[in-house]
Amino acid sequence: MATVYLAVQQSLNRQVALKVLTQATEEEDDDFAQRFKKEGHILAQLLHPNIVTIHDIGITEDGDLFLSIEYLSGGTLRDKIKQGLSFDAAIEITRSIAKALDYAHKQGIIHRDIKPSNIMFRHDGTPVLTDFGIARVIGSKTIHTSAGFSIGSPGYMSPEQAMGESITIESDIYALGVVLYEMLTGHPLYESSHALAITIKH
Repeated sequence: MATVYLAVQQSLNRQVALKVLTQATEEEDDDFAQRFKKEGHILAQLLHPNIVTIHDIGITEDGDLFLSIEYLSGGTLRDKIKQGLSFDAAIEITRSIAKALDYAHKQGIIHRDIKPSNIMFRHDGTPVLTDFGIARVIGSKTIHTSAGFSIGSPGYMSPEQAMGESITIESDIYALGVVLYEMLTGHPLYESSHALAITIKH
């Protein structure tokens, strides 16, 4: 959906992550642009130590949409799983992301894409939940999700999400449980070369 660059915000002389909307086909333009803007608006509402901070949203001179967000230098949870995590580290990461989700849910936001690559770390090791690109406001009617259509990452989807049914806060909790399993075992809950096969297993 987007390309992310490491950039410098010159006015404050700080590093930021610049997320620029990838050029899409004409049919996709409006849909992607709406999701992109929605992500910025959602992040602006969420002020929590375990949720990525947004600095700005705008349009480049070339007419591309961009988000300026906090630069997280500590890598992703996917990287840390490959290196191996202790039981205590896995529990602490889970606890931190659970707090972020609890806060987001109380603000009426369902993330819908909890997975190791969307959990990153600050330089001090603080776990941070990122990528609210497909998040949904509880109770909203949106063109991005309809009955029988699933959106998210197959390896971490709850059964109801995979079947395109109504998603609740429990869908995020299910996905976090799948991530915890992967942290503890070092491998995904279900594996297959085909996304549909993984979906069916869930």
